[in-house]
Amino acid sequence: MFESRKSPPKDWRKTARMLTKELGKEPDPEKRKAIIEKNKTHWGKLRDWLLTLSAGKCWYSEAKDCVQYWEVEHFRPKNAAKDEHGKETHNGYWWLAFDWHNYRIAGQVINRKKGAYFPLKQGSFVADQPGKPTEDELPCLLDPTDESDCRLVFFDETGRIAPKPGATEWERHRVELSRERFNLDYQTLVDSRKALWQTCWASINEYLNLMKAHCDTGSISKRAEAKRVLQQLRAHVRLEAPFSMVAASCVIASGEEGLIRAVLANH
Repeated sequence: MFESRKSPPKDWRKTARMLTKELGKEPDPEKRKAIIEKNKTHWGKLRDWLLTLSAGKCWYSEAKDCVQYWEVEHFRPKNAAKDEHGKETHNGYWWLAFDWHNYRIAGQVINRKKGAYFPLKQGSFVADQPGKPTEDELPCLLDPTDESDCRLVFFDETGRIAPKPGATEWERHRVELSRERFNLDYQTLVDSRKALWQTCWASINEYLNLMKAHCDTGSISKRAEAKRVLQQLRAHVRLEAPFSMVAASCVIASGEEGLIRAVLANH
């Protein structure tokens, strides 16, 4: 999960407010789109700032270098909003085009497949114009800045994303739609996750064997080696590490309660 604890530069925010005010005064949807298109470089100026919040990781895939070049993605699409079937439901969240709270940093492989796709749960409140609270909507897609959404995701030894064990039907639906629309099964991502899982699984077994040897013999050196391996596992689950959620899933999958607490205590 990546969430800003500070605001973008003051000058950037000032320009963003001016552009948002200009959009609000324009009643013609096509002319609003022209204003957004003319000023699209403005949100691009926050690319590096957004990347610092995630230690250089894509906010959706957790990848650092296998999703091609970086793009500033609008979580709620700015020019049109489409449902699960690709049908346009309204003119998009144009008033959020220059609202940095709506930005997510994403690799090109992730962003291009999403496009204007933003389905809501059937019967959900729809914030289809300024003044309507977006927080009352029930999006189908997972938001990487929402901790509760992030906790719906799990991984296994294949490197593929899956709903967390025990997920409800609605939660499973959200994860499966997000996996498809964010292209999270892109093969390079899957291969990278699988490799990390194997690394973590080997470390888990090494740690357990070392701890058993320590308990059996009282060896201080085995205990020291076990601590070293434990630190390696902790490094893999840190927020700044690539695919940290994969590493965390691997630790949880071990079923070793003591190890899980030791590695994920502050996760």
